[in-house]
Amino acid sequence: MRILRLISGLLAVAVAAAPLGAGTAMAQAQSNSSNGAPEGMIAYYTASANAGGTVSCPSGWTAYQAAAGYMILATTDSSQFGKTQGKALSGDLAQPMHSHPGSASGHLDGHQSYGGKGKSGPYAQSGNNGPYALTSGSSPTGYGFIQFVICVATASGVTDTMPTGAIAYFDSTATGGSCPPNWGLLNSDSGYFLIPSPTNGGIGAQSPGDPQPANNGSTNWNVNEPFPPHTHPSAVFTTFTPPALGMGQPAAGGSDKAMDNPIQWDAELSNNSDPVVPAIALMVCQKQTGTAQGAGIPSWITFYYSSTTGCPTNTGIVNGASGYFPIGIQEGGNPLDGQMTQGGTVGTYIDLPDPSATSHAHSHSIPSMTVNLGGNTTSYPGHQTTYAAGGQYQINGGAASDVTIHLPYIPLLLCYFINNS
Repeated sequence: MRILRLISGLLAVAVAAAPLGAGTAMAQAQSNSSNGAPEGMIAYYTASANAGGTVSCPSGWTAYQAAAGYMILATTDSSQFGKTQGKALSGDLAQPMHSHPGSASGHLDGHQSYGGKGKSGPYAQSGNNGPYALTSGSSPTGYGFIQFVICVATASGVTDTMPTGAIAYFDSTATGGSCPPNWGLLNSDSGYFLIPSPTNGGIGAQSPGDPQPANNGSTNWNVNEPFPPHTHPSAVFTTFTPPALGMGQPAAGGSDKAMDNPIQWDAELSNNSDPVVPAIALMVCQKQTGTAQGAGIPSWITFYYSSTTGCPTNTGIVNGASGYFPIGIQEGGNPLDGQMTQGGTVGTYIDLPDPSATSHAHSHSIPSMTVNLGGNTTSYPGHQTTYAAGGQYQINGGAASDVTIHLPYIPLLLCYFINNS
């Protein structure tokens, strides 16, 4: 039911040409010349395309290209401002992907071969076969993502009219490396991804711990560290039944089969060779003083807010985005081929406030490969040395073991300005 409601809500938004989160169809508003947001403030812009057109940032704002294709990691560490990890996504509804180096091996079980005249010989077997180096297929994390056009305020008004308590990212190069006046660094959110949430979604609570080793999401993250390194333990990915590997010189009256049992092949994946998500670290600040309620800030510009009762006056909650990690995109259709609106989602959302209710396990494909089932010598009582014949064989690919990783996140309300002019 949750997925159906999300899909139907997003379709309704696109048809009505209203913002994601609006309850009724509204025309895309124009801002006046006095933008009430501080210069350098970075925001998702949730206006929908009119008549299948593209989405462009409103007056007083420009596309923030540095964050296009990235998830934003909130930080208060000045050494991380503007740093990125991973390759920015390109293309409509692209998902973050990663792969792993690894190896495959199999165990060859042998037969006991008989030397004739009631005598039994030793096993003729090859034992462990491998390891064979491999690179896994690329796979997504299993988490859900939502795309938003991302804009930065390039013209500020005389008065900062952002609501008290508003949480926003800032371009530190435009603010001199500090939060604007009446704003302060939000240290409690540093090192976390901020994600939209309903009012009952565990607002402000840090994400659950991760059973993986340190730096895999159980605590806040430093974008300068590889994230998150994780492995996929050894697991059977295919079973191969080779032809009987005959004895080259079987003893009189004995078996000529050295090995014909099915072989189970295991794959083990070591730490991922690329980041799980593409991220950019941006300064996060919270408005500390002031009473104005958004005058002059364009409609559909968003900010985060920590409250269990709802967004401030003159703003509303962005519906349909709850539990999805936002990814910044450039203005519609340029240069992301096919990108026309910000409303599409991919993957599975986090079921807030109960993240354990939704599994985000992922796996990777293991490629087919050629293996060499090598021969091995054995001796029969009273007879000359014989051998178990081997050879090269093609074995089918399969899938690695499932693993769940936990991205560090904090749920907050994502609010948008309503009918501002």
